[in-house]
Amino acid sequence: MAKIKFYTRSKDEDSPASVYMRYTDNDGVNEIIRTDFKMVPRYWNAKKQTFRDDILTSGVIDEEDLLDMDAKFTELKDFILRASYKLSGPVTLKWLKDTMEDFGRDETPQDETLMDYLKRYIKEARNGDRFATVNGLKRIYSKETVRSFTGLQTALELFFKETHREYDFNDINLRFYDEFVKFYYDRKCSPNYVGRLIKTLKTIMRAAFDEDKHTNQQQEKKSFRAMSVKIDKIYLTPQEIKQIADLDLSDNKHYEEVRDIFLVGCYTAQRYGDFSKLNESNIIEEKGKKYIKINNQNKTRTEVIIPISGELNAILKKYDYKLPKSHPQKVNAAIKKIGEKAGINSDIYLDEYEGSKPVTRHYKKFEKISTHCCRRSGITNMVHAKIPLHQIMLISGHATEKEFMKYVRTTKMENAEELSKHEYFSQLRVAK
Repeated sequence: MAKIKFYTRSKDEDSPASVYMRYTDNDGVNEIIRTDFKMVPRYWNAKKQTFRDDILTSGVIDEEDLLDMDAKFTELKDFILRASYKLSGPVTLKWLKDTMEDFGRDETPQDETLMDYLKRYIKEARNGDRFATVNGLKRIYSKETVRSFTGLQTALELFFKETHREYDFNDINLRFYDEFVKFYYDRKCSPNYVGRLIKTLKTIMRAAFDEDKHTNQQQEKKSFRAMSVKIDKIYLTPQEIKQIADLDLSDNKHYEEVRDIFLVGCYTAQRYGDFSKLNESNIIEEKGKKYIKINNQNKTRTEVIIPISGELNAILKKYDYKLPKSHPQKVNAAIKKIGEKAGINSDIYLDEYEGSKPVTRHYKKFEKISTHCCRRSGITNMVHAKIPLHQIMLISGHATEKEFMKYVRTTKMENAEELSKHEYFSQLRVAK
């Protein structure tokens, strides 16, 4: 376990002296570095790592400055320890110096702009120095959420550049909202894309408000809404998944690996960030049956346990229970060609948007296959197989039925065919 202690080396007990920091751990590391702090040695208890009680009556420092210095010691200690937890190798003197410099640069400017604050927020969220609050609990931000913050940064930077104005906290009002939405609608961005940007901006504005960075509450008005619309998205039926699984790709190793990774997503109904990293550590066995256990889903930090079907086990066993490394962009590019080879080429018509304008577009189904439809396919096929929703949600990791139902896809004809089997319709008779 790592420990950090502060002390002085001066023999003069009554004059300000440099403060040194000693870092030790169970691996035998014992490094010392001088900090930028100074204090009077007489009033520091090195053993207890606290200031002595008589310091406030000494006239050396007042209470406000004392509390500030004490807080600085704690902040530096926590900063170094957090950084060391993420370090893969041993702590070195150079690493300590570099980390100390990072701490000095990490101090928050007194007059942060909206963009300054957003950049710092992203850095802290990415480094694990800022936490999200979910169901009353603090936890680190997922990579997906951090990407939404960086997406907002990119969107704002383009907007500022094109409008020749950098908006600050107090400029975020309904006029800004209308101009921002129009700006991205004019670029054919969908309402859902723009809505996600607005939702993320509201998150940042609320966080900054809580930290007393501004007093603006315009973003809380009803008109400042994060719009969303329902758009058509495909899923693959069990037969289409089988067509992909039965395809002979032995002459193309890349396609074969992409196909297998994709199928694991369909069989597990997980997000790409979770199913693509499965390995032997995720396999558990209970009463002679194997399961996949994911302790913390990337996005929600939810634990899920998934039964391993025969098809899924065959793929995992093929790779010694450690899937090949992949990248979503490469998988998305290849799986479309694989889908075409598998004959998934039915005509589909999807309702989409160009800006705020709804449009219907024609595709061959293989053109819309991507890693996103793995989870959608897995969930939808389990629903069609009459597995109770609450049991599927325990596998998918959804906390609410509302969010879960966004992944369920049923065409009107599929719905009609299913209803035709219901006794209500089967008992109907034509009146004589």
